[in-house]
Amino acid sequence: MKKKIYIFSILIFLLLCSFANYQITKIDGRGYFVLFIFAFFMIKYYKSANLKLYIFNPPVLIWAGLMSYHIINAYIKNSPYLQEQSIISSSLQSLVFMIIVSYLYNTDRKVLFKCLIISTIYYLLMGYIYGNTEQYDGRLSGFIYTTQLGQLAGVTCLIISMYIFYRQKISLSWLYLFPIFIMLLAGARNGFMIVTFAMVCLAIPYFHKNRMTLLGISALVLGFFYIIQDSNVLERLWTVNEEVGYTTGTIWDSILGDRVYYYVIGYKNFTENPLTGIGLLNFMEYNRYVYPIHSEVMTHMTEGGIIGLILYLWFKMWYIKKFSRLCTKRTPELNQCLIMFVALAVLGLSARIYQYSFFFLLYGIINGEIIRLSKYKIQNNESCNLYK
Repeated sequence: MKKKIYIFSILIFLLLCSFANYQITKIDGRGYFVLFIFAFFMIKYYKSANLKLYIFNPPVLIWAGLMSYHIINAYIKNSPYLQEQSIISSSLQSLVFMIIVSYLYNTDRKVLFKCLIISTIYYLLMGYIYGNTEQYDGRLSGFIYTTQLGQLAGVTCLIISMYIFYRQKISLSWLYLFPIFIMLLAGARNGFMIVTFAMVCLAIPYFHKNRMTLLGISALVLGFFYIIQDSNVLERLWTVNEEVGYTTGTIWDSILGDRVYYYVIGYKNFTENPLTGIGLLNFMEYNRYVYPIHSEVMTHMTEGGIIGLILYLWFKMWYIKKFSRLCTKRTPELNQCLIMFVALAVLGLSARIYQYSFFFLLYGIINGEIIRLSKYKIQNNESCNLYK
């Protein structure tokens, strides 16, 4: 059993950090070789690890169907950026993360969280070493773009919050220091938003118990804001972009800034191609625009049409249905997973998630907790309060 756990943990590290390691080795930047090795071990351990339960989990199958449809549809519509953006490899990575992370979550959570924290912090460290602050007005960027760097920092903080609760050791809060440091250097509003959700994820279990710990967490957060209150970083985080110069004259201009353009023009594109959309990653070519569409929801609607939108909403509704059935005061881990799910949903209003596989580490954790609770309820016919 331990052998399988360590093999899969090492492969998660290698797959997640394939592009980071490429900066040193110049080998397999898209992770195809690691994916091949993953496939070998998944076949080898299919029965002994009961991987069928995790591979044929509904959200995994729905997401596989959604991305397969997008890729085929994009080829049919001659989307020019499909190969450049390596959507096939990132989609395969996302599926592998959902499957194997959920498996490890139910097999050895301690090893899983350590693996994910080491992997994401290593990725951030490589982003720092091989990055610079010269190209984007002082924001750290490099082989991983500044926005995604901040988002990865936020994802790391969410994983750390889950790990701290699992270990019941608030003293492990020092783990936040480096990812928050990177988030501030990147100056990404989305990263800041995810870090905020991570703090909520950390604090929420203490609302009904251990109020002193809750007060301590609140003091740390307030102290953090006090330290950066006069910095350029905070100004950047609170200020929306207006690069496009496109406005609607509504409150959405102040909320979404330049991203309101993607909603207005994206909806127009959808009405012109309602059934199958304009094709994945075709927004730039179709509209003669310099950026891809910056919204998860609009991506699946504008570029995938009604078919893409239905598959995406089906994926989301599966989780909502499970949360509504399973979440109680006695399911603290799942309540934290709900916060992660909401964080991803809010992020999806102004950012792309499907394109970056590190987000699916979170979906893997969520899937693992839902499977764990569902199995427990089937066996015991009751909800559980597990501090394993």
